[in-house]
Amino acid sequence: MKYIKLSGKVMAKDTEEIKKALAADLGAVFVYVGEDRLSNYIRDLHIPENRLLGERELYRFKVCYEKTDLNVSYSSKSREKTLAIRSMSDLIDALDPKDACRIVIESNDRVELAFIVQQLIFIKYPLETVDILLKKEERDQEKVRRFMKNIYELMQGCKSASERLKALRLIVNNEPDGDATKTDRLKDIDDSLASCESIGKNLLKASNVELKFAAAASKKAGKSVIINCFLGEEIAPTSLMLPTPNNCIYKKSPDRKYHLRIDSEGEKTQDFDTRREIHNAISKYFNDAADNEAQGFTMPDMNIEYVTDENNFSAYTIYDTPGPDAAFAGHREPAEKAIRQCDVAVFAIDYTKYLTDPEAKYLEEIRKIFKSQNKFHSLIFALNKVDEKYNDQDPPTNIEQVDFIRTKLCSLSEEYNDSIIFPTSALECFCAINAEKSGVAKELENEISIAQMKEIAFGHRDVPTLKFLHGLAENLEYYNGFNTVSYNSFKEDSGMTALMKHVSYVAQSKARDEIVNNVTYEIDVQRIKLMAVFNEIKNLEAIINADDRKITEISHIISDYTDAVQNILNSKFTEDDLSQLPSNALLRLKGNPNGDYAEVIAYQKKAVAAYCEPMPVADAMYKDAVIKIWQNLNSHLGNLDGYAVDRLFTREDFKNIANKAAKTISDKSGKDTYDTLSKLRDEVKLIVEHRQALLKQESDACRGRLEKENISIFLPSLPEFEFAAQLTLPNEFVVDVGSLNFSLYDKISGAFKTKFWPNILKRLKKHPDKNDFKLKLDADRLEFQKECDENLKDSFKLSVIENNVSEKMAQSISECVIEGYMKELTDELDNCFTSMNDTYMACIQTFRAAVDDRDKYKSEIELLNRRKENIEDIFNALGQFMSAWNVVVNNFEEAPEEEAEKTAVPV
Repeated sequence: MKYIKLSGKVMAKDTEEIKKALAADLGAVFVYVGEDRLSNYIRDLHIPENRLLGERELYRFKVCYEKTDLNVSYSSKSREKTLAIRSMSDLIDALDPKDACRIVIESNDRVELAFIVQQLIFIKYPLETVDILLKKEERDQEKVRRFMKNIYELMQGCKSASERLKALRLIVNNEPDGDATKTDRLKDIDDSLASCESIGKNLLKASNVELKFAAAASKKAGKSVIINCFLGEEIAPTSLMLPTPNNCIYKKSPDRKYHLRIDSEGEKTQDFDTRREIHNAISKYFNDAADNEAQGFTMPDMNIEYVTDENNFSAYTIYDTPGPDAAFAGHREPAEKAIRQCDVAVFAIDYTKYLTDPEAKYLEEIRKIFKSQNKFHSLIFALNKVDEKYNDQDPPTNIEQVDFIRTKLCSLSEEYNDSIIFPTSALECFCAINAEKSGVAKELENEISIAQMKEIAFGHRDVPTLKFLHGLAENLEYYNGFNTVSYNSFKEDSGMTALMKHVSYVAQSKARDEIVNNVTYEIDVQRIKLMAVFNEIKNLEAIINADDRKITEISHIISDYTDAVQNILNSKFTEDDLSQLPSNALLRLKGNPNGDYAEVIAYQKKAVAAYCEPMPVADAMYKDAVIKIWQNLNSHLGNLDGYAVDRLFTREDFKNIANKAAKTISDKSGKDTYDTLSKLRDEVKLIVEHRQALLKQESDACRGRLEKENISIFLPSLPEFEFAAQLTLPNEFVVDVGSLNFSLYDKISGAFKTKFWPNILKRLKKHPDKNDFKLKLDADRLEFQKECDENLKDSFKLSVIENNVSEKMAQSISECVIEGYMKELTDELDNCFTSMNDTYMACIQTFRAAVDDRDKYKSEIELLNRRKENIEDIFNALGQFMSAWNVVVNNFEEAPEEEAEKTAVPV
């Protein structure tokens, strides 16, 4: 693909080059080699003082940064050789929009990957033809794709193997006990059966992988319109006046109906026949929440199942989150919960507002969450509403705005250096989807001229949709040089197609890293066990046929190898293991020299206890108590008499407030614990990688010695996949503090009677008309708050503190979050690590036993043959599974041509 370099030094010369190139080819591509920011350079080309380029030329201006220190390999279907790319201009020169390609970042630098993707977005390159990934991702990408493609065959093969192994075991078990090989043969079968059972469980886990996508933004950035584009129809309400009050969680319906369920006790699932019915129902809930100040303008999360056949994201759980600045702080918690649970998130920024301070503040919170979970590259940016540029007298271009915001992000934190920003018009995409689904403009199913587009009559069609597309078509013609339009061209121009494909790529990449890779690793560990059984006989046969000199040499080599491997495979973390970790690692905490999980758990218990300091707990409970008193006062004005404290503030109210405070604390401590577990998992992963590198080193050295002696025996193999124990944050932590001693209620009751309640009665006497009193309270809530602070606050908080409420909360939360959730996951992590060590150790012991068993089997070849037949029967039983697995782990280069063509994962 041809390009033209722009120096940025002589603006008049650059302008002449740009105009000349665009006059000859509207698709001309430019590479900027100047030292200033690209956004500043473009601004200088069109600010009123200069006016070097007109708007039409600016909108057709495809320009990107030069970079001359890339470390990239480039391959495509039409090229015989892989190219080494060292600059952005070299890459553009190699690109061909008609030729699907693969770009591999040899340095494994995600910042470099993000840079290249961003430049391709700048020059409007079709990203669906590009497979761009890190070198370390390349190795497993094809294997995982094949694994998911062949998962049904693997499951069938595993089931068949288990059935045949059980039948074989029955036959061997019924043989006379006098056979010297019976015990060994039964063990071989039992070991294989255990591996098959483990493989079957992991295959089932992989087949149920759930990908989660969330959209986040400050209010009115077009987030819900983005969600509707992913859903493929309008389900999420998108009113400018109606903020999203909760998490709306979308999943594909299991039938042909729409379903709606609210996450609150007693709510039943509502069923709807049409999209419009469920949309109207959701809108009503949103309206009710917008009027409900007592609930902070929020509502419980909403689960929505929608009907779809063609949605590419139907396998995803999609979260539409509330903007944290929509109304009350209550919107922030559900949004944060969705962000923590998702595999990939899109953060929408309003094109008309640049990046505001509230957006930057909210984004900082998201950044911390993603960083703690080691998934920062899963945060993608959408600069939304770019269609608004056509309404501006001096609008910035998409490139200028994106580059400006990206520069601003990088100034906030260097971690944004690997961020990617997609300029989008979700409204343009959605109008095209809406028009296509409703059939209001069938003419747009194929490319038509702009003149034909203008002739489409409104009639009784969807006027708002067609009006928007009409105006947009004229802008695309005038400013961007479009000659024809269609549904697809509107979707492509909107930027949403590229965004959705990149979301799919990142989500699947995330699933590979944290879900599928974990499963395939466990399966491969079991495969290694199976192969060790098979290889034992092969090694025995080779050793039996060797002469005494060879046996002596083999013994030395095997002994050296097994001793070295056993030193590596320590059941506990060693000093060498821990030295691979940073100094602030959890496994290197002060007082934890051996990397003991128990010390990490004790450390986290202290962190959880810090959330339950007495005064903050008392403050939180008092705040909620005042709200509840206010609600009860307004509810019971007509029948209050005497000292009816039980109506004003009941024991059940107190219990609920205590539980609410405990739940809030448990959620916070749970998130903190998840972050700790994520960090711990990554530390163990580093140790595993270090051990695997040492094992490979020893295996290579041993193999070299054996080859030098012309000895052909099989060493235990290493896993084909990466170790990655999976962690999951629960939807919520259920903490019940109902067992608290409520004798403190008596003290609170006394405070009501002696101070607070008499003052309320005085006010009641002044307002015999209860409605008048209610209106007075509504108009003067600050006075009510002051009354509470003066007469109730101190005694209420003192009662909470004296009765050790916070300590009881801390104990209950520790049992739920630490003794339950954290202990369970550290045990799972430990089991994964132990399983790896035990597998290698078992293989090593079997490998070493071959020499020891030589004399036994050499003198009784019949015993060897009988065991060999048994193992051959085992592998015949495993044949279907092994054949399917071999398809998964074959080298990429050995893939059939038609398979290789399908490996590109859209960015």
